[in-house]
Amino acid sequence: CRVIYNFADQPTIKKQAVSPAVANTMTEMLQGAVTSGTGRSASIGQGEGGKTGTTDKNVDLWFIGFIPKHQIVTGIWLGNDNNSPTSGSSSQAAQLWGMYMGQVVPKES
Repeated sequence: CRVIYNFADQPTIKKQAVSPAVANTMTEMLQGAVTSGTGRSASIGQGEGGKTGTTDKNVDLWFIGFIPKHQIVTGIWLGNDNNSPTSGSSSQAAQLWGMYMGQVVPKES
């Protein structure tokens, strides 16, 4: 195996990309998409947030979501290998995300 560049040799440098205020605003907006927007079907009741999306003619359907307290981000993509339109909607991707994450993260007690 020929290694071109080994990132493991570099020290970890943490840099805050956005201010805490901006991060909180974005978190609230993305949580709103799950509580009362297009991502409602992703809801599992753990403070999750996310964003649905589609491309022209529904070729791609997706949902990217996160759960802050578990520090986890995952995504679901639905589409056809030949780039033909699907007959679904991004809410299906959100629903699958919720079903998946409901199995991945611990249940709240």
